Amino acid sequence: MAAYLVRRLLIAIPTMFVIVALSFLLIRAAPGGPFDEEAALEPQVVENMQAAYHLDKPIPVQFSIYLGNVLRGDLGPSMIYKDFSVNELLMSGLPVSADLGLKALTLAVLIGCFIGVVAALNQNRALDFGVMSLAMTGIAVPSFVLAPLLTLVFGIYLKEVSGIGAALALPVSGWGGFRHQILPIIALALPQIAIVARLTRSGMIEVLRSGFVRAARLRGLSEMRVVTRHALRAALLPVVSYLGPAIAGVVTGSLIIEQVFDLPGIGRYFIQGAINRDYPLVMGVVILYASAVLILNLIVDMLYGVLDPRVRIR
Repeated sequence: MAAYLVRRLLIAIPTMFVIVALSFLLIRAAPGGPFDEEAALEPQVVENMQAAYHLDKPIPVQFSIYLGNVLRGDLGPSMIYKDFSVNELLMSGLPVSADLGLKALTLAVLIGCFIGVVAALNQNRALDFGVMSLAMTGIAVPSFVLAPLLTLVFGIYLKEVSGIGAALALPVSGWGGFRHQILPIIALALPQIAIVARLTRSGMIEVLRSGFVRAARLRGLSEMRVVTRHALRAALLPVVSYLGPAIAGVVTGSLIIEQVFDLPGIGRYFIQGAINRDYPLVMGVVILYASAVLILNLIVDMLYGVLDPRVRIR
């Protein structure tokens, strides 16, 4: 196990280097620059600002300076939030983004697994077809389409309905109490719920036909015990495998969701940074998300070996 962890960490280092290098080159290649809107400034002032951020140097020199600062833990100053460093901005937005992503993913796994098990136990019945139809609909509608729809229904239309309709209306912006979090979490979780439900259903159907499940039934165990103690653990393996890409999906989805619901998370900083060509801020978000995805994928691989004893990590 220790050797496997060391190998994965050694592989992660060049992976991160490639991600940082490509992101650095792509954002520099994008049209426009961070000071293009500063038309009122004197040319000499713009030159001084470019020199302060090393933008007057060749790209390889810029990259070497940036990489050296990153290795020291310094992501640089923000170009649009003048009084803040990128480290400070990320630390202020991280609690919101992490809270949103964790709640959405937890909701997706719990509800998706339950729906998938129910569908598998009622295979080819009306309940199975109904649940899977909803799941396919959830997969087809991405979170950036779902978010504006939820905003219209729960934030605008229901407010115009008296009685219970007005009571069901929810805030559509800000990150305050629990009511402010409901719509962003639902928008982020619903597509993932659909995918987890499909994976759980497929895995459960396959496991219920396997020999060890038939043996458990022949021993006279109740169907509930067979499902919960024997079948479910093996049926969750496809879901565990999916959690790595699911984390990436939640992360990329949160960039749009935070912008739609005006949440003070890292996603909003990324959007604002990309619009205003704030190079250090965009790079900081990319590095943070890439690190999170690599680490969480490694954790998922560890869980895979725990859930299935047949899988041995060497």
